[in-house]
Order: sequence, then C-alpha cells, then structure tokens
Amino acid sequence: MVNGGLSGDTTFSALGRLKPILAMQTDIFVLELGANDLIRGHSATGVEANLQHIIDQVKQHHPVAPILLLGMELPRWIPGTKAAGYRNIYKRLAAKNNIDLVPFLLDGVAGIPHLNMFDGVHPLAEGYEIIAGNVWNTLKTILEKIDK
Repeated sequence: MVNGGLSGDTTFSALGRLKPILAMQTDIFVLELGANDLIRGHSATGVEANLQHIIDQVKQHHPVAPILLLGMELPRWIPGTKAAGYRNIYKRLAAKNNIDLVPFLLDGVAGIPHLNMFDGVHPLAEGYEIIAGNVWNTLKTILEKIDK
C-alpha cells in the first residue's frame, strides 16, 4: 500500500504528483480528495474535472484496477451556491465511471466533538477507527471480487 496523499492536498496539487503514482503497480486505486479545495476556494466544476482526470488516468494506466472513491460531504452550515456545487460531485463521478463509492468518508465522525481534534475537523484515533470501518465495508467487497 502506498499513501500518495499529502496534508492539505487539493485536487489541483495532486494532479502535479500523479505521474509517479501511476507508474507504480496498482491493484486497487483509492481516491480521496476535494475537501481542501473548498477551503482554498476552488470551484466545484474544477474539482470535479480534476477528479475525473485522475480517474481517467488511472483507468488508462491500470485498466483492470478497481477504483474506490471516498466521498466527502460539506457541513450543512456552509451556505451558498459554491457549496451546493460540491454536494453531489462524488455520486456523479461514481455513477459516470462505474466505480465504487464510500459516500461520506467521515460518516459517524464529522461533527462529534470527542472524535475530532480541537479544530472540529480533523479526527482523533477513535474517529479514524470509525473511518477505517467506513472504508473497509466497501474495500472488502472489492477484494472479494478480485479474489474470484
């Protein structure tokens, strides 16, 4: 397993680091990006286009590798049309590309104070255990398909 992510990563910064990641042997590609894009003011259309480009490149370089997309949801308190554009990116991409999706990576963790750092955004160890379970449910299904 190779973690290609960086703290504070955006879909825009990840594009610049994609080539060496695509050169690695890949049995399953797990894609989780996008939350930091909103914080940095990137447009939803740009984020979706970047994620689509990453998916396209993975499919081109590793056509038999399943892709697991880890979705993010914005807190309901984030207002405006900019935020609204983010709300269905992951569902659209998963459907369009026929890839597996964990709809909300932070399900059961987001907004729960004792599971997050003082900033209320980044999970603590107990929160990451829940997140691992969220991912495992879908990843296990992918692994079972590969084993057949």
